[in-house]
Amino acid sequence: MLLKTRDEHIWRVRPEADQRRRFTWQGGAFEIGRRGHADCVEGDISSDVHLVMATLKGGAQLHEYVTDEGFRFSGSDRPGYVSYLPANCARKLRLKNVCWEWAAIALPVGGGLRLSEKPFTTSRDDFLFGMLSQFQALYDNDSALDVTYCDTMTLALRTYLVHRSGVAARTAPRGKGGLTPRQVRDVTAYIECRLTGHIRITELAATAGLSEGYFHRAFRQTTGQSPLEYVNRKRVEKAVALLTQTDKTVIDIALDTGFAGPSHFARTFRSIMGVAPQQYRRSL
Repeated sequence: MLLKTRDEHIWRVRPEADQRRRFTWQGGAFEIGRRGHADCVEGDISSDVHLVMATLKGGAQLHEYVTDEGFRFSGSDRPGYVSYLPANCARKLRLKNVCWEWAAIALPVGGGLRLSEKPFTTSRDDFLFGMLSQFQALYDNDSALDVTYCDTMTLALRTYLVHRSGVAARTAPRGKGGLTPRQVRDVTAYIECRLTGHIRITELAATAGLSEGYFHRAFRQTTGQSPLEYVNRKRVEKAVALLTQTDKTVIDIALDTGFAGPSHFARTFRSIMGVAPQQYRRSL
């Protein structure tokens, strides 16, 4: 299974997929592939573009990967699962007992928005899965894609990925009053390490070396979210992984992700995912 950009192979996976088709335009590329059953698939992905990938049908009993920066994932792969690999981030992977249909969109670096440099794990994301499924349906129906449609949808995709990461890193210079890139890295790293506990705005402000009031305004200006909105979204992302990959109760997951209780967890989860935690788990 080889996905090319500018005649460079960036996916090296064996055995290769049974079927693979690809459509390119100036602003990106779309590819779909199908694979019959294989006991084991191994290889690596390395790319100078951003990759968004989704499992459309089937899946794998076990999907393991590690990036060159040490980011790891180990779990099952099912329809609706998506993952993101930023440009210049290599991933080694291994799949066991796999039979699937997948889709991928490649986005060149640039394009008006600088996307996150942090990959995310194989998890459910209705927006990304819906977009890739729509691309696949149109491509299967017409054997081609409308370039204007592709440009419009990939702009929406870029915007969504920026907000999903919680760091709206625009290519335009940072406006007066925003956070510096280093402040953003320090604050988001602090949040990641303390998701299970109580995170105070005063602690975040101190991490950035700012007053509480100034930090709150600067964080929103830089990310497009308040600190609380960003923290809640990160907690829900972790909850999604626990709902998907473990048998923990909703109450335990609420506590493990730093929410005050099941009711607070359910309200926040629904506001972000559109369904209650138990409904989300049943949908799997």
